[in-house]
Amino acid sequence: MSHNSHPDPSPENRPTDDSEHLCRRLMDEVPDVVFVLDSEGRFTFINNTVEKLLGRSASDLVNTRLWDYMTPEDMPLARSLLDTEPGSVWDQGLTVVVSDGETKFCRIRVKASADAAGGAVTFHGVMRDRSATQRLEQELRASQAALTESERRYRNLVEEVPDIIFSLDPAGSFTFVNHQVENFLGYHVVAMLDTPLWQYVTPEYRELAEALLDTHPVDIWDEEMAVLAKDGSRKWVRIRCKAWLDDGGNVVEYEGTMRDRTVRRLLEEELRRSKEELVAKMKIIDDLYEHIIETGKSKAIAQHTAEVAHELRQPLTIIGGFARRMATQLDRCRKLDPDSQRECFQIIIREVQRLEKILGGLIDFTRQRGLQLESANPNDLIEEVFLVYEEEFREKGLDLELHLSDEVTDVRLDPDRFQQVVRNLVSNAIEASNRGGIISIGTRISRPGNRAVQTGGLDADSFFELRVRNSGRIIPPEELHRIFDPFFTTKEYGTGIGLTLCKRIVEEHGGSISVKSEAEGTLFTIWIPLRVPA
Repeated sequence: MSHNSHPDPSPENRPTDDSEHLCRRLMDEVPDVVFVLDSEGRFTFINNTVEKLLGRSASDLVNTRLWDYMTPEDMPLARSLLDTEPGSVWDQGLTVVVSDGETKFCRIRVKASADAAGGAVTFHGVMRDRSATQRLEQELRASQAALTESERRYRNLVEEVPDIIFSLDPAGSFTFVNHQVENFLGYHVVAMLDTPLWQYVTPEYRELAEALLDTHPVDIWDEEMAVLAKDGSRKWVRIRCKAWLDDGGNVVEYEGTMRDRTVRRLLEEELRRSKEELVAKMKIIDDLYEHIIETGKSKAIAQHTAEVAHELRQPLTIIGGFARRMATQLDRCRKLDPDSQRECFQIIIREVQRLEKILGGLIDFTRQRGLQLESANPNDLIEEVFLVYEEEFREKGLDLELHLSDEVTDVRLDPDRFQQVVRNLVSNAIEASNRGGIISIGTRISRPGNRAVQTGGLDADSFFELRVRNSGRIIPPEELHRIFDPFFTTKEYGTGIGLTLCKRIVEEHGGSISVKSEAEGTLFTIWIPLRVPA
């Protein structure tokens, strides 16, 4: 080291002989910064390596303090070296500030020494750049944190998936199962460990479950079976499992999934029952057709076969379409949304009810039975009907205006047949009305004048009158004059049998029914004489 690199006011730093000069040159060659501090922490010697570390010359640092080059946060720690007892070592990691404002992390080791008289303390130290090591340690910690986070996410994934994930030992006993099993079967995870898989299947599937151990190692064992929950309920699952082998080709464990198939099986059973019911209903249709042929009504059926076939085909098509849609979703192992599932079931149920209505109408159309007359208040019978249709009113957002006259008392009529008429008219009104529309129902005692009695050929002077008005579209005249014909139908007015039955039932009571359609809506009016003809 040249004399110009180290201006040295003290005799300690002046070279006295060649050996000291050689020592200084060697100091400049070492990779670490070597320095000496006085008792107040000022540099009295520092080798030229400091220029590589701090970007400052050694001469600039002499008589400055060590902590002058520390970050503000590390200055107090650097000052603490002055408290080091002679013979002790002070060893700290500190951040130093380079001439261009950047920082580096250094490890500084200082040993305190007292002079021979035990007076002034001198500090001999080494400063080593540990920035690269610190970055490596930080990256390592970050990698470890990432691994920990990855493991945490993996565990969360295993616990959050809707399927049951499990591992079995070579004997078929559980070595791992995620917590979904607790929600599905009700067994605690710990209780299932070291117990065999087939312990949880129903008896008829136990042999099938045990056959898992006989599966060829390269194959996937895939079976559907029934299992028993802790509460004794029976559930259906699909189990897929694969064997893992060691280097010697021996089974180490089986890993698999268990998927809930209970809803699918219930749906399949429901569809099977629906199919059987539909087949039974079609048989009824065949029987009805034969009966109609025998009772001389084949001509009417022949005229309207196309309409009836269309009415039967439409609900069957809808039921089949929704059933196939739900089956496709299940075949693709898609979890059904409860609201979507409920909607599909409601549509299927509604269309089955529609079929039942068509069949019921056909039965009623061909059935010959007399009236079972008794005294009853029509207003009470009407209110009972509206309890049945209350939900349909709410679903379609329809308003009901009910005007039941207190003047109406008991009337001689057949209560069941009368309610059948009211149900048909109300059902038609709901179907014909637009969402948010108004349906108006009114009753009163009607007393037509003498002229009306003579013109209409009426044989009573007072009638019970029922009016049902909807706010649907205007029915064209060409449709209106056929509306009571057997099997005539429009989109709004169902199968075409209901209104025919209404007309027959009213006429069997000695009454009449009429319809008119105008801007205010379509109005059905029924008159039943208060004195039934003999």
